[in-house]
Amino acid sequence: MAPPTGQEHDRLTDYIDSAADIRRMLADALNARPADGAASARPAPDDAEQSPRVIIDLAEESWPLDSAAVEDLRWYLEDYLDAPYGVYEERGAYVEAALARWGQAVFSAVFGTAAVREAYARLADRGNVELVFRSSSPALLGLPWELILDSSRPKPLALEVGGVSRSLPGPADAGPVVTASGQRLRVLMVISRPAGPQDVGYRMIARSLLGQLAPVRAAVDLVVLRPPTIQALRAELSAAAAAGTPYQVVHFDGHGAFLGRRDADGGEGTLVFEHREGGADHVTATTLATVLAQADVPVVVLNACQSGAVGKELEAAVATRLLRAGVPSVVAMAYTVSTVGAAEFMAAFYATLFAGGMVTEAVTAGRRQMSDHPGRPSPRGRLPLADWLVPVHYLRHDVRFPRAAVPGPTAAPASQATAATRATTRRTTWRAGTTWDRQAGSSLAGTRSSTSWRRRRGATGWSS
Repeated sequence: MAPPTGQEHDRLTDYIDSAADIRRMLADALNARPADGAASARPAPDDAEQSPRVIIDLAEESWPLDSAAVEDLRWYLEDYLDAPYGVYEERGAYVEAALARWGQAVFSAVFGTAAVREAYARLADRGNVELVFRSSSPALLGLPWELILDSSRPKPLALEVGGVSRSLPGPADAGPVVTASGQRLRVLMVISRPAGPQDVGYRMIARSLLGQLAPVRAAVDLVVLRPPTIQALRAELSAAAAAGTPYQVVHFDGHGAFLGRRDADGGEGTLVFEHREGGADHVTATTLATVLAQADVPVVVLNACQSGAVGKELEAAVATRLLRAGVPSVVAMAYTVSTVGAAEFMAAFYATLFAGGMVTEAVTAGRRQMSDHPGRPSPRGRLPLADWLVPVHYLRHDVRFPRAAVPGPTAAPASQATAATRATTRRTTWRAGTTWDRQAGSSLAGTRSSTSWRRRRGATGWSS
């Protein structure tokens, strides 16, 4: 090999000096004591399978926004489009304008010192850096850290970088990426509607997924649990694992609530399943975590709505309980989200998983889809809503599905997917009091076309 030219030697020397500067800067940042009440940040150990990761350890006083701003954000995401007129229209415009200011305040609180801020900037230059917010407090972890905005970038970091996640102390950088088992990607959907016809409709998200699944249906199983009871969930997961066809994702679509007194750790949140005889069955997060751990389910998706300020606390309480029990990744909704917004997110989220992506990548893809297609229903027609920050990712380990990797579909707006599937959809009655859609000419769990439902013990699967 020929010796380097003078110009090449100078470039190599500059690179070595720059690397040394980065190491010294990171060392200073790690050894510096953060100011009282400030968050501290540090790089996670390198992992060839992951983007560069910054671990942010939160302090109780590190949240920069007051309770009025947090309530304004909740109102904007959950109530604004119910009546976007007059003073409410003005308030909605005020909150939209304030999002950037709030995001910059979060950034300043998180990267408060020059050394830490510069360390973040250097890592960000390496590629799609991931931010992981950590705290042992569900209440602190449940705040909308996804607002974070670097003023040097055009969009909030949750839409710009490789991922923004939440975690408990310890596990976020404790091990490598988890590889899901199984030759096919299998998703078990638990759609719980204990109030019957008075409850939210079944079909919006499932119909959007139908349109997205067409290119990958040979490699994906999507099964709907019937009846949506905790006993049926335990039986179906156990049977699938015993048969060598485990589920990698359990998707709960329903309601959540707090029961009884909340403790200092955030309280025991519950998810509302159904009783076999009908009515609501409040299942604690601890009970659900036990069932999921026994079946070694790596990913849980919680589309559980609970209106009001309790929503973000409930989401954090349930998600952190699942993480403590060993679930690697939990994707949840921090606020009540419209069915259109949820469908936008889920379409891109599952499209990324079906293509072999990791959960962090899938969450980021879903947020970007919501941001790129912000129109949501209102009495005035579709209006833009910045609800991309509603989906949140609770991380113990990231999860990938390489064995299920197939060419992935590009997520179209949920409205388009709905229109595309509506033309071939006809109605059928599965059981008394419950109306389902039947998709003519397609099969989610198989490779042949089918126009019928297949009923299996404990589950209803779209299969041929």
